[in-house]
Amino acid sequence: MKEDIYKYWGKADKEGNYHLLVYHCLDVAAVGKVWLEKSPAFVKRAARICGISEKSFRELFLFFLVDHDLGKLAIGFQSLNLEIAVKLQGKVFKFPYSPRHDQRGYEMWNQNIAEYLLQSFEFSEKELNFSREFLEIFARISFGHHGMPPERKRIPSKKMEIFWDWMNCMKKLFFSEEALQEIKKNANSTQEKKRNILKELKSLSWQLAGVVSICDWIASGDEEFSYCSDEMPLEKYFTKSCAKAQKAMKRAGLFSKKISSNVGAKRLFPNFADNLTPLQKYCDEVVVSGEPQLFILEDVTGTGKTEAALILASRIMAAGGGKGCFVALPTMATSNAMYERMAKVYSLIYEEGQRPSLILAHGSRQLSKKFADSYSTCVKGLSQTSGEYDENTAEGEAHCSQWLANSSKKALLADVGVGTVDQVLLAGLPVRYQSLRAYGMSQNVLIVDEVHSFDPYMLILLENMIRAQASFGRSVILLSATLPLVVRSRFCGAFAKGLEIESPKIKERDAFPLVTSLNSGEFIEKEIGSSHFANKEVRVEFKESLDEIYELIEKASLQGKCVCWIRNTIFDVLDAYRGLKSRGLVEVEIFHSRFALKNRLDIEQRVVSEFGKESTEKQRKGKVLIASQVVEQSLDLDFDLMVSDLAPIDLLIQRAGRLHRHWRGDRGDAVLYCLIPSETKNPKEDWYSAAFPKAQWVYKDVALLWKTKEILRKQKIIKMPQEARLLVESVYGDEFGIAVPEIFIESENLAWSDILTKETFAKFNSLKFDQGYSRSSSYKWDEDENASTRLSDPTVTIYLCSWEDDEIKPLFEEEPHKWEISSLSIRKSSFPCVEYDLNVKTKIEELKNQRRFKYNSEFLVFVGEALELVGENKEGKVVLRYDFKLGLIIEKSKDKGEL
Repeated sequence: MKEDIYKYWGKADKEGNYHLLVYHCLDVAAVGKVWLEKSPAFVKRAARICGISEKSFRELFLFFLVDHDLGKLAIGFQSLNLEIAVKLQGKVFKFPYSPRHDQRGYEMWNQNIAEYLLQSFEFSEKELNFSREFLEIFARISFGHHGMPPERKRIPSKKMEIFWDWMNCMKKLFFSEEALQEIKKNANSTQEKKRNILKELKSLSWQLAGVVSICDWIASGDEEFSYCSDEMPLEKYFTKSCAKAQKAMKRAGLFSKKISSNVGAKRLFPNFADNLTPLQKYCDEVVVSGEPQLFILEDVTGTGKTEAALILASRIMAAGGGKGCFVALPTMATSNAMYERMAKVYSLIYEEGQRPSLILAHGSRQLSKKFADSYSTCVKGLSQTSGEYDENTAEGEAHCSQWLANSSKKALLADVGVGTVDQVLLAGLPVRYQSLRAYGMSQNVLIVDEVHSFDPYMLILLENMIRAQASFGRSVILLSATLPLVVRSRFCGAFAKGLEIESPKIKERDAFPLVTSLNSGEFIEKEIGSSHFANKEVRVEFKESLDEIYELIEKASLQGKCVCWIRNTIFDVLDAYRGLKSRGLVEVEIFHSRFALKNRLDIEQRVVSEFGKESTEKQRKGKVLIASQVVEQSLDLDFDLMVSDLAPIDLLIQRAGRLHRHWRGDRGDAVLYCLIPSETKNPKEDWYSAAFPKAQWVYKDVALLWKTKEILRKQKIIKMPQEARLLVESVYGDEFGIAVPEIFIESENLAWSDILTKETFAKFNSLKFDQGYSRSSSYKWDEDENASTRLSDPTVTIYLCSWEDDEIKPLFEEEPHKWEISSLSIRKSSFPCVEYDLNVKTKIEELKNQRRFKYNSEFLVFVGEALELVGENKEGKVVLRYDFKLGLIIEKSKDKGEL
């Protein structure tokens, strides 16, 4: 009976208030209805894919959306609150809540509801197979609303008449005869048409699954949807709920903003629009459309590739190619810097009066004050604010709604996003709520910077997402200064596969700077002229001893030059610091990854201030920075003199890009001094490891390092952009073939074996998007969102703490986000075992039981004022010491040799 659907609760609070299940489901459908109304382009595309009218698609989607919590009708869920269940149904019952309601709903679908619907829709025998599979895709989308596709299990389920009553009510509310007849028409079409519909619908299902989760989240969490337990006609309740959904969707910041028709360089960058680089000019003039396009922009460092990409993305968006864009970078530091740059221009992509959202997306984004200010001071209702949102005072500020800002899972839903590439890669891994990211990607132009910096594992994951983005109908822009030809070819092949066209053959092998573009109609490789200020020659000089480097740096510092020495390990950074300090140098600072996050962020800010574009001669004079790889890309730093340990050619080119980066008068020749092992024609197996005993574990392919050294010895100059391709391909390609000593062949083979292993693992982990939103798309779905986007030595998060008043307190107890800023990450293998007394051990175990410390967390608890502990590892006893200037140091207990 229809009245029975009012006897089931869907949500309840601790005070005994409850919301009827049917009302909650109608709330979710109401949000979906508003979303459909505000997404006409998406609805048009979805209807075309399904082979039905837009009206029928809306009905079909809402019918399955309103059924998403069907599993809550089961006794197991209703038993979770016996008091309410007895009140509604007048009887006592108790049944285990297993499986969860989303899985239970899918089981009921498979065992009873699907066949009931097929029979009630009166599908003929000929129509059954297609119709069953077509509706099954929508069922997986609906019952997978908790972020993972449901599993097909055969758990006995009791047939309940309430399910039929429910389905009949919802059919009457949402499903018309017209929609049914259109599905039947498709079921009677050709086999080819049916195959195409199902194939394209599977691709679309990832996006639809994300929308279902969005609708459920908003209807479950927004204050508009207050609890209601009074019976009223469903049509009346749904009308009221739709009005609430309008307000809730607006508050969430999900209404699409109007793109300005006046986009491009003059709109975004008026200060230099009349003096564009050749690459920027090309991006401002090339013909674009709303169809999916791939652009690979290759140019030297410091030539405005990011601005070129934004010019291009804005024009693609204006042509109908997306509602926004997401800029992905390799590290948190580069993401923070990009966020601040984007905050100044992103709103210009949209029409005046619009309030587009800008989001920062990475694990420590809450520590960015500028990001926090973008929603805590602009949005009504947060604890940090009072009163209404004042549009006049907020004009020109970065803006992000609270709903978008409170979870990184929603990062790609914002109009414009900036973050680490991990956010994009997670959309292609089997983790909970990846569909939210997939839907966000499907709405945006994707920009990925520094694509040369990804290891083999990340490259495979990125290729999978490039392929998916093309199949979603959206564009990709990739940026690099040192991209090997083979990688460029792989990116083009991935996009072509997503478009279902033949992979193009790379023809342009020498040109640089270069724009490579691909769409369904053409493939273009266009050589771009270089900017006069981009033409750069950096002389390379080899040094074979540390003493030579020390003398060089000491002399330069005394002459008032600012110097950077990039070392390949933290051990070497600290060793160099000690060496220079022992010579009496005062203005020496270090920067590496083994600082507590607070200190690391402070150092990063100071480094950018002292060595960045706006730094003054007084700030820079005589300063020496010794750093690990954290400064080699994307941070806009400029040094008078650069020293580097030997590293692969692409990294040395990046490091050389931080030398004489900005015009500061005549500084003489730009010279990169490279510390190398002793020169020899007949190297031994330990040629590199003897000189760099710690770095041998970072750069294991000695053949790569030998070829780098040989091409630089031969060329003597890094000449950009003229010889960029020659340098990179001499090391990574086959065409310029530098001979490798026989002694290094084994290490080269081992490196190739490692690459193949990582690629195999990445392919194994990656989602198979062509399988649709289903369990068959992956061997295993990770409920805890703990999948790896980067494959390297296992790391552990260390929380630096003090023991005070019989409690464990984070090192920076008085600061906001005290736990996060007191943390750092190191390799698990580097973390020693530390023995504490029973009280400390008990408190540590209590912390580890907290959800936020669940994965890979360890605690260093310093007792007393000295930030020092004794531990033990496989090499014996060690001392762990934290220094605010040097970071976390692990030393052998006897000779104080840092590990």
